[in-house]
Amino acid sequence: NFAGFFGNRWVLLAIGVLLLLQLAFTYAPPLQTLFGTEVLSLTAWSVAATVAASVLVLVELEKYVVRRRKTPPQSRADTEKVDSRQHADPG
Repeated sequence: NFAGFFGNRWVLLAIGVLLLLQLAFTYAPPLQTLFGTEVLSLTAWSVAATVAASVLVLVELEKYVVRRRKTPPQSRADTEKVDSRQHADPG
């Protein structure tokens, strides 16, 4: 939820600092010389963002499956019955 994501000021600060350090590591000439890095192309950033997003999606999918498996079978069956009644043709 929104409050959970933005609720911890220190985590947001840490994310901001890490983002700035990553950009400095990638684009600041002295750090490029020190670490032997090069500027990343838009394509490389796109690949990195896609891989990161896929990890997020897979983790959320795993959490969904684990929660679903922890639900007792009887409760799950009751929920499915209620869902089928809601979608049944009234006439």
